[in-house]
Amino acid sequence: MSDIYHYEDGAIHNDNKRIIHIDSVNGGNVGSLISAFLKENAEDANAEEIPQASAPIDAPKSHVKKKSTGRRAEVLFAERRQDMAELFVEFLREHKRLSTVVDTTQDNYINKAFVAFYKQVGRSLRLSVQVNGNACYTFLRDACELNFAVDKKTYANFIRGYISSQDKGKLQEVELAMETFLLGKNMK
Repeated sequence: MSDIYHYEDGAIHNDNKRIIHIDSVNGGNVGSLISAFLKENAEDANAEEIPQASAPIDAPKSHVKKKSTGRRAEVLFAERRQDMAELFVEFLREHKRLSTVVDTTQDNYINKAFVAFYKQVGRSLRLSVQVNGNACYTFLRDACELNFAVDKKTYANFIRGYISSQDKGKLQEVELAMETFLLGKNMK
């Protein structure tokens, strides 16, 4: 069955169709049915059949691209991460704020406490001046196991700006409490 389409400027498109009706085929017949169909339609009737490989052939190692992992994630308080997490959680427990959900408001007690903690502990551990918001989020969520009302990207942007800001008015009370707490733990 062949359909012929005519286009402008005398171009012709031949659409050769072949319809096969398959009523029942078992697993062994499918391969031979397809081979016969393709062989009849092949332009080169003398084409040689290639035997099927018993196992898939792996690409040579030189052609396989390695997946790029990108930049390694920075870890906050790397060597002392667990100790710092326990210390921060202890501060929140003492101030009965451990159940507070973390959000992106400057009035959130955990945010205030974390900024004070980051600045005071950061001085003694010589943390980078450039704040990594993703590392802060991961520290609070994974190491301190705090609950968040926002996603990582939103919080990372917020906390980076909040730590970098010079507005100490809202932080004075919490900074004083954090300083007293850390002095009691010989962390100052």
